[in-house]
Order: sequence, then C-alpha cells, then structure tokens
Amino acid sequence: MKKSLLAGLLVLIAASSVFAMGGTVPPREELTAEEILYLDNVMAAPLEMTIPAKDIKNAWDRAQGFVGRYSNMKIQVSTDYAIQTYTPEKFSGDYGYYVNKMKTEAGEYTISVQCIGTGAFSNKDQLANQQILAYYIKTGKVMPKFITH
Repeated sequence: MKKSLLAGLLVLIAASSVFAMGGTVPPREELTAEEILYLDNVMAAPLEMTIPAKDIKNAWDRAQGFVGRYSNMKIQVSTDYAIQTYTPEKFSGDYGYYVNKMKTEAGEYTISVQCIGTGAFSNKDQLANQQILAYYIKTGKVMPKFITH
C-alpha cells in the first residue's frame, strides 16, 4: 500500500512537471494505460543499477545516445567509464548529465545517473529526467514526450 501510494505520487509529480518547459501534461485520467505503466516503471527505476557484462555495450550506448540527444548541454567528457555534459549556468533552465560506469569484482558493471539542473523550477524536472535516463539505460524504452529539455 505504502509503496504503491509513493509510486502514484511520483508519477503525478513527474506527469505534472515534465512538460513545464515545452507543453502541458494531461491529467492522469487522460494518460493512456501504456503511458501510466511507463511512468510507474520509470519512477521505480534505480539511479544506480547493475548491468551484466554481456549487456553493458548496449546499455552504455543507450546512455551516450540519450545524453547526446536530450541534453541541451554539450557533452564535455565521453569515455568508456564517464559521460559528462558541461554544467549548466546558474538559473539557465538547462539540464546536464553525469553518467558513470564501474566494473564490479563480480565482472558486472554498475552505472549511476545524475541530472543537473539550475533553473528556479528545475528540481522536479531534473529528478524526472534522471529517472527516465536510468530506465532507458536499463530497458531501452523511452517516451521522449516526458523529457524536459
């Protein structure tokens, strides 16, 4: 009960905020079942995840593609273990990303995600963006209309 209430609250926060920069989000009742399920899954995605070695190339390629496509900040660093955009200027309303990859002793990889925003209303949007990125890295599924940039 508590977990589903929290998930519902996070979905409402994400749905009410992700279009702040580019449009309007319909009320939850107007979202499709597929969109609701997607947002539920996005908000449950961990920001630090373990990826099996056999899947790491695809996951890392997704991370690089997402940051390059959806960040409005240019990529400053892109290596086999780090993706980092330039840091947005204060109150610019822009979003940047830090994505790190580390090999574990078990031979798997840990990827962690952070979205950086500096606008007056950016916190809820950056939280939603980093959740979307984490879910995309893990699953390859994205609904771009929910990304604020």
